[in-house]
Amino acid sequence: MRNSASRIGPYLGAAALILFLGACASVEFAQTAQVTIEPSAADPLTSSTSSTTTTTTTTAAVAQPEGTTSTTSTTETPPPPETTSTPETTLPASSTSTSTTTPTTTSTTAVSQPDFGAEIFEISGPIAARLEHSWREGCPVGLDELRLITTAHWDYDGNVASGELVVHADHADDIVQVLSRLFDAQFPIERMELVDNFLGDDDLSMEANNTSAFNCREIASNPGVWSNHAFGAAIDI
Repeated sequence: MRNSASRIGPYLGAAALILFLGACASVEFAQTAQVTIEPSAADPLTSSTSSTTTTTTTTAAVAQPEGTTSTTSTTETPPPPETTSTPETTLPASSTSTSTTTPTTTSTTAVSQPDFGAEIFEISGPIAARLEHSWREGCPVGLDELRLITTAHWDYDGNVASGELVVHADHADDIVQVLSRLFDAQFPIERMELVDNFLGDDDLSMEANNTSAFNCREIASNPGVWSNHAFGAAIDI
């Protein structure tokens, strides 16, 4: 037994030495892992993109002998501070209230002016009988050469009245045109009656401010000479 132990002893010593040297020559290694975390798609309301990088350092002891403490060190890089996105505030557009005043329009209805009217008649029958003071035998014109005009005219009160004139047939149409213009101009004529209503007296007719035409008479200042009224070619207004 002693011989065997004496033969094995050197080998056991050598093995123990190898284990000891192996423990002393233990190899340490460091493994560093870097992980990059990409954020999800950017929020349309956030104007900045944040990236978080975490670095982990691990130190491990390999084949350490008993009594050796294994230390693991982890270093974490804190993420950058969050960026707060402030939403834009849209102020309501200022509204301006415009007050529009609609003017009041007063409508005045103009009173239409009456239409002018006139008629021309031949002198005969009942009409001829009415000229008993203004016409007689021996006058420079016959009854067939005269015409009766009935016409509208304005009186002094602003009303439309009806009047009568006896004129020569050759002037009847022209006189109607003149009377129409006087009517349109609202020229006032107080009265327009046959001179026979004043017994054929020219002075009485004028005193009444009467408008007349035919009257078979001489010129007052020149006896024996027929007045233009005797021919139905003059009008006193």
